[in-house]
Amino acid sequence: MYFSFFYLKISKNHLNPKVFCIVKLRFFLQSDDEQDYIPKYVKNHGYLRSPQLQKLLKQTKVFIGLGFPYEGPAPLEAIQSGCVFLNAKFDPPHDRVNTPFFKNKPTLRKVTSQHPYAEEFIGKPHVYTIDITNTTVVEAAMQEILQQQVNAYLPLEWTPEGMLERVNTYVEHVDFCDINAKPWPPLDQKQVFVSQSGQSCKDLCRSKGLVCESSYFVNINTADQIKRLNLTCRKEEFAAALHAPSYGHDGHTCILQTHPLLFSCVYAKEGHSRICPCRDFQQQQVALCKKC
Repeated sequence: MYFSFFYLKISKNHLNPKVFCIVKLRFFLQSDDEQDYIPKYVKNHGYLRSPQLQKLLKQTKVFIGLGFPYEGPAPLEAIQSGCVFLNAKFDPPHDRVNTPFFKNKPTLRKVTSQHPYAEEFIGKPHVYTIDITNTTVVEAAMQEILQQQVNAYLPLEWTPEGMLERVNTYVEHVDFCDINAKPWPPLDQKQVFVSQSGQSCKDLCRSKGLVCESSYFVNINTADQIKRLNLTCRKEEFAAALHAPSYGHDGHTCILQTHPLLFSCVYAKEGHSRICPCRDFQQQQVALCKKC
């Protein structure tokens, strides 16, 4: 039985010797380069085939992410094998402005951890999202993990059964050929809120235990909808802008979207409150609302 299993694409910037001292014994890297940065008591397994990786995971208690790669399948495989995943938290979140990896990527996301799905939809006791550069926090998390027995776990949506359930629901309810077909997810599941200035719809919806449903934007992209939210529109503007539909506090302006492909759950702009369409979701099946 091995205590810890590290997961990263190697960089000397990721290797904090104090963290190794706390959780040492097992170490996994995706490269055999730059061996000088690896402590002598750590074994670099290099590239592993799936059966070899699965065998090691079943012998390990803690699977430790050191920040990269982002959102890979390995943490889910580790949790499925009974490991606790130590998920690297990013403060500030990584995005196109502060992280070279995202610089040329077509995304406006702000990635809050190495594996945001595990952070948001799994959580403790299977996932601890912490600042892995803070050795005090790391040690406290390790002590907490040692005091509990965590069973293997995999959310339904990552299983073949969960995938087939989604496919069946889409085939049954979504008509991709008829533009006049009944909307899905159902419009009666829509919940509309006004964000704080500079807050994204994703963050607003998650703060309410919901998720942002981008397909609803077209149904709320009207001045009447904004006025129903107790906002006063002194003037209306139409713009191909990522923050639309929104409410501009400077001038009390209702801003409506002219380009449907620009509807965004993740964009935020200071001085503007987003008009946000949210919905609930099934536990372990985030793609489906509770009554879908």
